[in-house]
Amino acid sequence: MKQNVYVGLLDTCESRSEAEAESTQAYADSAITNRYDGIVNRLITSLDIRECTDGAEGFRINKALWDTGASSSCISERMARKLGLRPVDTGVGISTTGKQDITYYIVDIVLTPEMVFKNVKIAGFPLQNHDVDFVIGMDIISKGTLLVKNNSGKTEVTFTV
Repeated sequence: MKQNVYVGLLDTCESRSEAEAESTQAYADSAITNRYDGIVNRLITSLDIRECTDGAEGFRINKALWDTGASSSCISERMARKLGLRPVDTGVGISTTGKQDITYYIVDIVLTPEMVFKNVKIAGFPLQNHDVDFVIGMDIISKGTLLVKNNSGKTEVTFTV
């Protein structure tokens, strides 16, 4: 049975907040924290992905978006091609622009050296208009706790498993 993949991206074409570009990332005890130098409206982190084979090389993705409106994690079609990921399935994805044919890949997602999600089926999606190469969807977020705090004019995002 085919399952629809929902991607909750909505881009109003506003300029990006300067605070989005100024962030630091910290790891501790199965947690990843991003601290931004201002209030942000997009939660961006970095991560590594690798194919699910012994000794597979990891690839760094610098712009991954936490998206609670996405049912599944997604990689940009451009990045999937660049990394030479091998398709494992096809399906239909649903975004704010409607239904689209998509390709699936199986990868390991590495948020920290201790926080690795193995054999995750991700969708290849056209993300070029969203200025990100990866979307972290509810398939990953639901495995832990995502906490967003805005305090003293700064945003802090922590994901813990």
